[in-house]
Amino acid sequence: MGRSGYTCIRYTMCTSNVLVWLVACGVLGIGVWLRLAYGGYATMLPGYSALSADSLCIIAGMITFFVAFFGCCGSWFQNRCLLILYVTLVGTIFTMEVTAGTLAFVYRDDVKGTLKNEFKLGIKHNYRKTGQEGFTLAWDHIQTRLDCCGVSNKNDWYNIDAWTNQSRVPDSCCDEQVTNKTDCGINVSEIGRASCRERV
Repeated sequence: MGRSGYTCIRYTMCTSNVLVWLVACGVLGIGVWLRLAYGGYATMLPGYSALSADSLCIIAGMITFFVAFFGCCGSWFQNRCLLILYVTLVGTIFTMEVTAGTLAFVYRDDVKGTLKNEFKLGIKHNYRKTGQEGFTLAWDHIQTRLDCCGVSNKNDWYNIDAWTNQSRVPDSCCDEQVTNKTDCGINVSEIGRASCRERV
């Protein structure tokens, strides 16, 4: 291959990595925005807060940012070490993605069960808890927007730490037709919404 061919490959690789770098900046920005605007969603899975959308966007954005940077600099300056590092990182990331996707598919029932239990655990211990205002707002927002109640059903809200020994639900579970939504969650017999798991 002539010198012009190598130059073409070099420019193509550099340009493509600049585009990937810009996408990484966008994903990182979305992650930061989600963290600032919807921080409560990060606490919905108490044991797995690192798997929230904002955390995943920030992590993915940062990793992609540095990988694309190494690829662009390595191709532009023809730096052998940076190119080897770039290829190694891309190969490692690809292998990890394939492995994670395969494991998630094979153990999808276990993943669903774990997520359901974590959501219920969060409801029981974090709803209306001091310092967990974001969590409370997130659940109220979800139930209002999706017109749902609870993870599996409205029984998920019974006897939680916010109201021990009470079979009631949050006011965000009340139907839109209810004119007075203050303490309407006490009348659980009137709550007929589907589960949020079904809505999602």
